[in-house]
Amino acid sequence: MNSHLMQKLNAFADAFSFFLIWLQNSPVILSLLAGLTLPFIFHLPREERKNAPFWLKSVACVSIFFFIFGTISPLTIQGLSYFFKSLDNNILFRVPLWIMTITFTAAGLMLHIAARRLLAGEIDNLKHRMIKKSKLERNTRTDVRKVKELLPAPIEYDPLDYIDLKKGVFTGLNKDDQPQYITIKEFKTQHAAIIGTTGSGKGVTATILLYQAILLGEAVFIEDPKDD
Repeated sequence: MNSHLMQKLNAFADAFSFFLIWLQNSPVILSLLAGLTLPFIFHLPREERKNAPFWLKSVACVSIFFFIFGTISPLTIQGLSYFFKSLDNNILFRVPLWIMTITFTAAGLMLHIAARRLLAGEIDNLKHRMIKKSKLERNTRTDVRKVKELLPAPIEYDPLDYIDLKKGVFTGLNKDDQPQYITIKEFKTQHAAIIGTTGSGKGVTATILLYQAILLGEAVFIEDPKDD
């Protein structure tokens, strides 16, 4: 039983030593991969890192591994050489190797930035194609060109039939064609913002409110910079 266990341990030790030697002999590839993957860490805001998806956290961990055994591999291998005699214990002072690892890391960073800029539009288009809109969605922005489609069909009526200052200031009809009023106090103390697309009735609404303001004895000044 002990001999069988020793065989497994020896096999594991041999495999691990082979892996370390491979890491020692592959600093250029690992440095390039470090440059390609490190921006994933810095691109994500700090407050969002805890809630980052699993794949992004995995890429971040792998990028750190590439950085340790690629960009700063001379330092890493030098430290491990004190525990594993099969590694080169003079690698720390090889200046050409440092130049190569740093150069290929920088090259990987530039490739990542270039690829992100070139593929950003395609990735956004792919995301939009994959998103299926729901009729139940809330808190979304509405295209002003499509606002008219969301509004009820306009109806014709005479505002004079509903203007009654005893009830308040008439503002229009609701979806059930019932007149809506606000108190005179509210009308005098609040601002009115009338917005809408062309032909939606902004001018008519403004006329109704100004007419009632005149009936209330308010001073009315009209300034139309566009003169239309």
